[in-house]
Amino acid sequence: MSARDLTFEEVAARIDAMPGRPMLPHQRADIQRIVADDGQALVAACVGSGKTGTGVGLMAVLRGVWVIVAPLSVLPQWEEALYEWAPDATVSYVNARNRTGLIDLLEDSTGDELHVHLMGWEYMRTKDFAKYKAIDGVICDESHRAAGHGTRTAKMLWHLNSTYRVALSGTIAGNKVQGLYNVCRWVWWGNKDRKIKRSYERFNLYMGEAGRDEVRAWVRRHFWLVEKPNYYGRDTGEEIGEEKVPGSVVREIPTYIQHLENEACCIHHPEGVNATLPDDEEPITLYVDMLPAQAKVYYQLAPEEKGMAKKLDPNKPMAMWLDAEDGSRAAVVNQNEMVRRMRKRLVALATPSVNAMGDITLLWDAKSSKADALLDLLTDIVEPGDPVLVFTHSKQFANMMVERINKRFGKDIRAVGYTGDTKPDEYAIIKQTFGREGGPNVMVTTQAKVAEGTDWIQLVCRREVWLSWDENNLLNTQAVGRLRRRGQERRVQRWDIVTRGTIEQRVNANKRHEKRVLDNALKAR
Repeated sequence: MSARDLTFEEVAARIDAMPGRPMLPHQRADIQRIVADDGQALVAACVGSGKTGTGVGLMAVLRGVWVIVAPLSVLPQWEEALYEWAPDATVSYVNARNRTGLIDLLEDSTGDELHVHLMGWEYMRTKDFAKYKAIDGVICDESHRAAGHGTRTAKMLWHLNSTYRVALSGTIAGNKVQGLYNVCRWVWWGNKDRKIKRSYERFNLYMGEAGRDEVRAWVRRHFWLVEKPNYYGRDTGEEIGEEKVPGSVVREIPTYIQHLENEACCIHHPEGVNATLPDDEEPITLYVDMLPAQAKVYYQLAPEEKGMAKKLDPNKPMAMWLDAEDGSRAAVVNQNEMVRRMRKRLVALATPSVNAMGDITLLWDAKSSKADALLDLLTDIVEPGDPVLVFTHSKQFANMMVERINKRFGKDIRAVGYTGDTKPDEYAIIKQTFGREGGPNVMVTTQAKVAEGTDWIQLVCRREVWLSWDENNLLNTQAVGRLRRRGQERRVQRWDIVTRGTIEQRVNANKRHEKRVLDNALKAR
């Protein structure tokens, strides 16, 4: 029996039979819509809108063998949701530690039962699942990971065959609208075993032209093509620019379910998903000037910004002089414009040094006007039971600030870092102690680390400080939703600390513009 054979009443009855807390009205409507459309859909719902519950409800209705592909940090949340709403489901992991996981998935078969196999994106990229024909459904959580055309993730996802396919993400297209291509390609056309004949027809309707030139046809119809040089200054030919008609892509997608944070998106959310949350307080922007030590290094990287040099040759490497651990001065070469941009952003945070290995590093006491401003701000805003979340794009700067805060304040204000260096057992301790009595009351993190799998922070924290934005706007968007989601009962306060007269101001403005363009393009009209 296919999904389309189920009547509205049968789907409703199966949803009502699920234990645990009832499905929300919009979740019930989304499940009905996906079932009516052969179990294939893009769910572009904002953070905190209940995408996990919708996915579990869909699996409980359709039954069979399912695979959930999600970030490793998110898989435990899926497991908990399955135990709550579908306790009769058989749940197992497919990963490198479970040697029988692939065999179990290959040989799995079921009648009216529900078998769910949990798998991380990283493991999915290493295996070819083209031969796994018994899979009934696949749910790709955080599906923007496959948005990059030609990436290994997108290629391996293409081989993950199933009858039902659902892509979930609050940032469904990644950073550009054209990122929708790979996700749509998998959901509606990638069914190589032709379990649903309409998939091929729908792809033709959506893409316009099939065959070798489907990508070019899709691009030509929807986007402007622009010429843009690469970081080395060489011409790379044409690149995809902005949409010709904002929203034209999503209007052609057969089943595009969207739930917006603060705007009307459906009959269940006339003012947005988070309309019932307390209003945020007006963000406060604090501008600081570079300290003399910072400015000295920064203008070595950007003499043109000081008006003291002619236009730089992008093909000629530049060097900057930094202090070394032994007290000497060392020249560090900036190989190209990309490296120079990255280091300009670092100097806008703090003055770097060179260690014994010749690597650029940040000492805990590095000269930094932004660090000084954060310490002064924490003195004023940190209160018992009211912790602070601090964002930065730089792992080095995050680690530096943790050490600096702990050396400055001692027991009154204690900081903990959550970055790529944090181990799983350390994260478990942070989750149990942050914001609670006796635990740290400041957490310094990077947008890349906190973007996924941290759905508990809004329960204990309402204050955030942004020290810098990430170059990847997708991570910024996800980080913004950490405190602004269901479970938050207080007004969220935000402070932005910006270094005046540096590349940082331009980066922030560009990222805000990119987000506005993408948001307008992804709104279903």
